[in-house]
Amino acid sequence: MVDVATRADCLEDEKIKVLDEISRRIPLTIELGLQTSSDKTASLINRGHSYAQFVDGFYRLRQGAPNVKIGIHIINGLPNEGYEDMIKTASCVANLHPDIVKIHLLHVISGTPLAKMYECGKYEPMEREDYIRVVCDQLEILPADIVIERLTGDGIKNELLAPIWSLKKTMVINDIDKELFKRNSYQGIKGELK
Repeated sequence: MVDVATRADCLEDEKIKVLDEISRRIPLTIELGLQTSSDKTASLINRGHSYAQFVDGFYRLRQGAPNVKIGIHIINGLPNEGYEDMIKTASCVANLHPDIVKIHLLHVISGTPLAKMYECGKYEPMEREDYIRVVCDQLEILPADIVIERLTGDGIKNELLAPIWSLKKTMVINDIDKELFKRNSYQGIKGELK
C-alpha cells in the first residue's frame, strides 16, 4: 500500500494518469490538504490555491484514477475562523464524499508566523470544549461510510505553545466519544435525518 500527500492543484492530467496506473497494481491513497473551504482563510494561511481549484483537482483525480482512495485533511481553529466556517468546511467535504477524512486542530508551534500572531494577541487558539463540540458537529454531518482516520493531531511537546490541552490527545478523543454518547449521536446522523 502507498499513501501520498499532495495538493489538489498539483494534480495535472499526466500525474493522474501515472497515479491511475499505480493504483491498478497496488492499493494507493492520495491525501489532499484542504484545511478550509474558505478562500479568505486559505489566502491568509498561504494555502496557494482556491477552493474551486481544490474541487477541480479532487474530481479530476476521482474520475481519472477511480481505484485511488482519496483522503481530505481539514483543520479546526484556523485564524479568523468561527464555528460556522468550520461547519461549512465539513459540509463541503461531506458533499465531495472522499474515502477518508483527517480532522486536525491548529497547533501554535514556536518559531512560526502563527506563533508571532499568538504572542502579539492576534490569534487565540480553540478551547478544548469548543473543539470537542465542533468535531462532534462535523462528525454528524460527514457520511457514515467515510473513514475518519484522525480526530486531532499531535503537537511536538517541546515546540508547542498552544493549546496545551491538546497534549492529552487520548483524553480529547475520549471526550469526543463521550459527547457523542451524551447526544445519542454518531457519524452521519444528520445526513440520515434528511
